[in-house]
This record gives sequence, C-alpha cells and structure tokens, in this order.
Amino acid sequence: MMTATFRACAGFVLVLIAPVLSASAALPQAPATGGGNLLANAGAEEGESDPQAWQRGMTVPGVEFAWDRGTGHKGGSSLRLRKTVERYIPPTEWYQEMRHDGGARGLRVRAHVKADALTKAVIDVQFLGPGDAWSHQWAAYIGAEGPQDPPVTHDWRAYSGEVSIPEGTQRVRVALQIYGPGTIWFDDVEATWTAASAQAGKSGAAGTTPVSSDKAATFEDLRAEGRSEQRYLLHRGGGPAVPPKDGYRLLLVLPGGDGGADFAPFVGDLARQALPEGYLVAQLVAPQGTAPQKESVVWPTKGLARQGMTFTTEGFIEAVVRDVKKRVPIDARYVFALGWSSGGPPVYAAALRAQTPLTGAFVAMSVFKPAQMPDLHVKDRAVYVMHSPTDFIPMRFAEEAVRTVSSGGGQAEFIQYEGGHGWHGDVFGRIRTGIRWLEDRMSVKSGDADDRDR
Repeated sequence: MMTATFRACAGFVLVLIAPVLSASAALPQAPATGGGNLLANAGAEEGESDPQAWQRGMTVPGVEFAWDRGTGHKGGSSLRLRKTVERYIPPTEWYQEMRHDGGARGLRVRAHVKADALTKAVIDVQFLGPGDAWSHQWAAYIGAEGPQDPPVTHDWRAYSGEVSIPEGTQRVRVALQIYGPGTIWFDDVEATWTAASAQAGKSGAAGTTPVSSDKAATFEDLRAEGRSEQRYLLHRGGGPAVPPKDGYRLLLVLPGGDGGADFAPFVGDLARQALPEGYLVAQLVAPQGTAPQKESVVWPTKGLARQGMTFTTEGFIEAVVRDVKKRVPIDARYVFALGWSSGGPPVYAAALRAQTPLTGAFVAMSVFKPAQMPDLHVKDRAVYVMHSPTDFIPMRFAEEAVRTVSSGGGQAEFIQYEGGHGWHGDVFGRIRTGIRWLEDRMSVKSGDADDRDR
C-alpha cells in the first residue's frame, strides 16, 4: 500500500495510509448491529497524560497533537490537531480501532468540529482484513471547497456520514485526520453500526481501493509509446481472447484520489462486472513527481499545469489510445473515458476539446471548471455525469457541466445518487448504465441503433 498521496486538481485528496497491522491486545468488540456508541471516551474527558482510548497517528513534521483541556463542545476537553506547514502529505490523525465480526454492513460516524483557518481535514474510516488487506472511505470532509477557496473558520458544528464496510473486514478504525494547514478540534465523536446492504459493502465508496472480489486482478503493466512516466495498466476483464469483428471497445479509467496503481483491484472488478463483453480497460496511473508538485495537482492538464510537467494528461490519454491500437484492433467509435473525483477534470479536459480520440466521457463526483479548459469544444460530444446531492463537492459543478454541454450542441445525462462523495450502492450496475448510455449515443450516430443488444 502507498503511504501518502497528494492534493487533487479539484482541490480534494484521497489518502492511502498503510496501517500498522500489529495485533491489538484490547480492541473493543461491539455488537454486530444497533445500539450505542462504539467509541470509548467520546468526549475526550477521561485520561491522564493522554486522552483515554484515543491513539496518535504517525509523527509528521509541522503537526501538533494536543489534548486540549480548555476547549470542548459540551465538556471541557477535545482532540486538537494543528498543522503549520504548507503541505498536504502525509496526513496524520487521532484514532480508535475496534473489531468487526462481519455482522454489520455499514458504519455511521458523527463528530462535533471546531475549525480555525483550516484548509483540509476529514473523518476517515479504515477497514483492515486478513494479511495486509486495507481500504478506506471518507465519512466527512471539512475545509476549503477548492484550491482557490479560503480556509474555513467556524465554531462547533456537527459533521457526519455513513460508509459501507467491505466484506472480509476484521477491524475498523475511525480516524480524525488533518491534511492541510490550520487547526481543528474534534469532540463528542460517535460511531454506530448500521445495516447497510451487502452489495454496497462489496462495491466500495469514496474513491477507495475496495476489497477486491475473489477473482484476482490481472492486467498488463505497460508504458505508452515506451515512455516510463506514461504508465498504464491494461485490464482484459472477461472479454474474448480473439478481437470482436470491429475491434475491441476501449474504456480509459482515471481514478480519483492520487490516481495510483493501487486502484487496480477495483478497476479489474469494474472490467469484469460493469462492462459488456468485448471491452478492454486502460487504467492510467497518475504521473509521479516531487511532493510539492503532487500537492498542487494530480492530473496535470493544458489548462491546469504542474511545475516541471513534461506532458499533459490530454496527451497521456492520446498516447495510451495510440499504444493500445498498436497492440490490438480497437473500434474507434467506442473509446470512452471514466474519471471520478480528481480524475474528473482531466476527463472533461480531454473529451471536450476540438481534437480527441474520446467519443464519450463518464464523470462522477467531481468539479467542472471550463476556465481551465482552453480548448473547450462541446458540439456533438456525449457526457454522462453522476453526482450526489450530499457530496461535499457542490452540485453546481455537475449542473454546470450538463448545462454547458447541452446548450453547446452536445448530449449530456445527469444522474443523482444518494450517499455523498464516493461510489455507493450498486456501483458496477451504475457504471454499466452509464456506459450503455454512451454506447447508445454512438450507435445512433453511426447508424447501428441495435448495437448494444449484442
């Protein structure tokens, strides 16, 4: 697992922190469902030198942990984190961990928070399984909405969210994390099991690296046109070994968060479970760089550059398409891109330009900023947009994307879903629906209206 990530180009980040998997001698075992707060010392009132039951995360230069005995929501104490350096990785946290017996399929977390000049913090829920199996979901985001927005300052305010628990989870960690500069206090933290559906638990959420299915992920680890920095993973899913008559259909995936290769299990499951036969999936791996570069933008584009960048994500996508075409026949009518969270802006940028190999775009839980797309061209383009009304990314971004494409002569579909930021519910079913919508647009355009019923 990766130990750090970076600030997304949309201003939001997914963190992958490899957990310490040592045996815990006294993890609480709570009932499988229902009743009561699972967290001890929820108000941080008890303890001697440190708050009882709460543990500190990794030591990070520029971050101060404090058991603040003079500031509280209802009582007189709280958990404080203060970051004084201008960087976002790695984050650190106050946390508690508990056993999970497999009965509950969800967890609801709620905390009262006070913020002072805070750029970014989250309430994170981490899932630990056999061996080094690990994934996580954000329950709540606290901080600036985007990279150009000011830090937030407010008195005590409740933040809450519900996450799905992946199958195989043996331990659950509730982590109160700080990413960016500023100060945050947490108090009266509650966590309760919920009866979320097993399907939601299987599918993962919040841009996580979910526990994969029993079928191991298989892919080719490739470099587009031989360039080491243009890495992509080619997933063949369950498709035929022999190319279809018109060539394979191609889906390019730009993951959210840090855009790293750790999303391979999820993308492999997507290739097998969400797509019809005859597809290949090219998972792009976000270009690497120095820590300051990563903090500024994950997927550099023509309109959102990164210091020291040698190519744009638009060019990366074009190079991957060319590279795959050299290896196998591709049906150029069906070359789509899927991006979520930080992967959304580069998909918009690549699909909505005058010259592009993409014939359709699927964007979920992301921002839309046309000012960062100097080559904006929407006529005859097809975009499928998914967004949750309770996402911390405002709905106005998704609405503006749909309005811009539709009013400019393109086709756009807008789907809302419940659950907040992340993949929730029947994830692969939702993705399948979006891909079929894009296929229908291309089938009608090419005069093959019955094509998707193959």
